[in-house]
Amino acid sequence: MKEYSHREICEMLIGSAFLAGGGGGSLKAGMKLFDNLRDETLKMYELEDLVDTPETKAEYAAILSALGNPSIIDDSNFATMLRSAIHQMRKRCTACTPYKEITHIIPRGLGGMRTAIPIYISILDKEFYLADADGSGRSVPALETTLVSLNEAAITPYVMSNENSDCMCIDLSNDKDALKCEEVSKSLTQTPLFDKVAGVACYPIKSSDLATIANPRSLSYAQRLGSLISKYSEEKTDDANSCVFDYLNENMDHFTSIVLGRNSKEWTTTLSKAGKRQLSNGSTFGFIEIASKGDGQINRWEVHFLDESIIVYQNSSTTLNAPVLTAPDIICIFDETDNIPLSNQYILDNLDTLLNHKVSLGVFSAPQSWWEKYNAKEMTAIWRKYYDELDYHGNCLPFANVMNRL
Repeated sequence: MKEYSHREICEMLIGSAFLAGGGGGSLKAGMKLFDNLRDETLKMYELEDLVDTPETKAEYAAILSALGNPSIIDDSNFATMLRSAIHQMRKRCTACTPYKEITHIIPRGLGGMRTAIPIYISILDKEFYLADADGSGRSVPALETTLVSLNEAAITPYVMSNENSDCMCIDLSNDKDALKCEEVSKSLTQTPLFDKVAGVACYPIKSSDLATIANPRSLSYAQRLGSLISKYSEEKTDDANSCVFDYLNENMDHFTSIVLGRNSKEWTTTLSKAGKRQLSNGSTFGFIEIASKGDGQINRWEVHFLDESIIVYQNSSTTLNAPVLTAPDIICIFDETDNIPLSNQYILDNLDTLLNHKVSLGVFSAPQSWWEKYNAKEMTAIWRKYYDELDYHGNCLPFANVMNRL
């Protein structure tokens, strides 16, 4: 078990927001949860501590997530919702055969708010310990696109709770049917139980399986990444002619990115516009345009997103609406003025202010776990629904050969 100070918790959230790919809630909203917990210490189990023994073979982790937009949850009685969902999950699992004891918690995916959820409850409720893993290695749009479901982990029983501690449990005969569970849970969020705030949800996974089924050691990795981002911010000069991706490529172990838009003596990159677009079927998706100007050229990059970024296009003198990279690999926008990774919703909510800020745009691979079992063709099928929702009907474009498309 390792201990983390308030500063290190903030670094973990910074790294998580950076790795999330534009989704997972606002970093500022996540940090706000810990304003009154500055003297508290986070205790996190390393995965090496979670091997099966006769005493621990029944131990399970609850995978926690926010339903709906995770950024709005900080306005509700968050701790009550979390405790209610986890304790209902514990009650449900106690009746299972074989017996399951909920002892650990992890986030469903990464993000400024999503990662904050289990950290927050593990500090407030000493019954549940944070484990060094998450369910996806990035922010994802739905249960069927989580890494744990792709690794064929059970998704149910799936417990949902609102701010009044009202709970509902989805228990499917096929406990691995993530698509059906996603559809049922979405329909339930339209009921009167969830009329004010969507709420939170959780489902169990065997603690000793986190190393193979989930994204292992991701939270300690996020903290190291966040620590370097903080160091980068402290060492920067006021002119902001630098790029966080260049810095991390040089200083972070096991991190490689490609910079699409940077700030240097020759180039200036800024947000130029953002908003929502409507398709002919009435559905909408978000877009963010980033302009890089230098050497007498202008490159325009357009990121399309749901909550998380799904695809980035390039527009230049030689290319028009050329797709560069798609999820599950990661698209990240970093504010070089305020020195924070930006979520897409935060950009939409604060666009007037952010239009004056320099930003860097980079892409990098999702965790290797995403690519161990699936190739690009299979990944296309997994993400097809969400590509189509953004009017993209091409194939998955992985980071591995991104340079061929630039």
